[in-house]
Amino acid sequence: MNHKITLFTKYWKNCSINELCDKIKELGFDSIEYPFRAGFQVNPDNYMEKTEEFVCALKNHGITVDSVACELSEASFYFAGAVGARCLRIMLPISIDEDYMTAVKAWTDKINSFVPLCKKYNVKIAVQNHCGKYIYTTMELRNLLDGCDKDWVGASWDCAHSGLAGEMPEHAISLVMDRILMINMVAAYYKREDLSGKAFYFPCFTTARYGNCDWRRVVRYLLHHDFEGVYCMHAEYADIENTETNTILDRNYLDTVLEEEGYYKLL
Repeated sequence: MNHKITLFTKYWKNCSINELCDKIKELGFDSIEYPFRAGFQVNPDNYMEKTEEFVCALKNHGITVDSVACELSEASFYFAGAVGARCLRIMLPISIDEDYMTAVKAWTDKINSFVPLCKKYNVKIAVQNHCGKYIYTTMELRNLLDGCDKDWVGASWDCAHSGLAGEMPEHAISLVMDRILMINMVAAYYKREDLSGKAFYFPCFTTARYGNCDWRRVVRYLLHHDFEGVYCMHAEYADIENTETNTILDRNYLDTVLEEEGYYKLL
């Protein structure tokens, strides 16, 4: 089985370009998802000046960019094309004041309007399921994807947010298996807090073994359906101070699961 494990570098926002590259290698990765967002090393305000420097630093460190987390814009496509990324990862907010189906139709039309840029820069669009006021459940994601160009638009399926939705990973993945561009390896559960005499439940991001979604079941299903693609580690933890320690811990766990489940598949 062929697969790639990438690292989302959102946590390392305050590093310089060279410091970021050094950190990526220190953590044991050679491919990343890069956040093309305000305040990061290369962003929508400085990309015309900084992209070449970024590309050179990546090359010197032996690092590739597989995906770019961003908003839909020509600047995002240009940057992704320049760094050699396969796809843009986006999330689609839907206000509670909007009619849901009307909002989905609007998003479908908007995404399809960017297909010419997909072709121009040879970059696909990966839509992620995300809890809260977004396209949330995997069925919602499937409903959206059915209206989008299947050659250029696919799924960035997220373990944590599927788990927060209470989904069985096997059922959820089966809904978008034919459209998956990448798998987001994240873990979360709902934490209860009592505020002003009322209970509220908030997503709490944790290490792989403690989230609502079982990573082993995810990997097992994917391998048994011949998935040979990208697993992106999001390095998102409520325990922020131990982000790097937890990232290494979860990477080692994912490597172990991939090895064990790949072996079992051959039996």
